Amino acid sequence: MFDCFVQGYLDEQFIHLEELQDDANPNFVEEVVKSYYTDSARYVRNIELALENGPYDFARLDNMMYQLKGSSSSIGARRVKRQCSQFQEYCNAKNIEGCRNIFQEVKQEYDTLKTKLETYFQVSLSNSLKHTKSISLWKDRFTDVESKQQIRSEQAHHHDLPS
Repeated sequence: MFDCFVQGYLDEQFIHLEELQDDANPNFVEEVVKSYYTDSARYVRNIELALENGPYDFARLDNMMYQLKGSSSSIGARRVKRQCSQFQEYCNAKNIEGCRNIFQEVKQEYDTLKTKLETYFQVSLSNSLKHTKSISLWKDRFTDVESKQQIRSEQAHHHDLPS
């Protein structure tokens, strides 16, 4: 995930989300990100539809992009958020071609981040399963050693008892 920060895809908000995740909520970040992609897909589709045909309602376009930008900010989607801001600047200038062009970049950043986050969660799950498996193996071995020690102790104690 470090490369996502270095490359500017995510900001400190994502770290704050990770800090909220704990044993009581082990999938917190993934659930928040899934919710983001569910909601934001609707925003993206609505913006696409609004850009297809005139007359263009720049205030409405700006409001829809504001919603996408806010959602993106909540997960720390830095590059998506930055492109959303540029889209809003084109809305303020009432530049429909600028809006269309930058919207393609918004979608590209959005899709790239989605791919990176999916990979991150797959790797996290894999590492978590490996960690859980190694803990389980360690516990099994420890329990096995403990059981053998208990049996030896009982046998030794049994031999020490008078007949």
